[in-house]
Amino acid sequence: MQHVTVDTGSAVLAIPMPLIRNPEPIRSQKDQPQPAATRCVTCSSSGNMLVGDWVWAAVSFFDGNAPRGTAQRLPVLGVRYACSPKQERRRGE
Repeated sequence: MQHVTVDTGSAVLAIPMPLIRNPEPIRSQKDQPQPAATRCVTCSSSGNMLVGDWVWAAVSFFDGNAPRGTAQRLPVLGVRYACSPKQERRRGE
């Protein structure tokens, strides 16, 4: 199953493609229009998550003109820390 990678600010999560309706094509990072879901993902877990964990996240996307929401268990692909955004720790390290 294809996934879209989403950075929530505290974690990088993978969202299954079926949750995102009509995602816009990905261009450069600077002027890249984000699919609706990428602006509406909130992670309900604490800051202690590690790469490889599964977390609950509220995913909202737009289906036509109606916003829809769903809670999903999503895999953590990366963890961002305020002191060092590029720092990542993996499960078992």
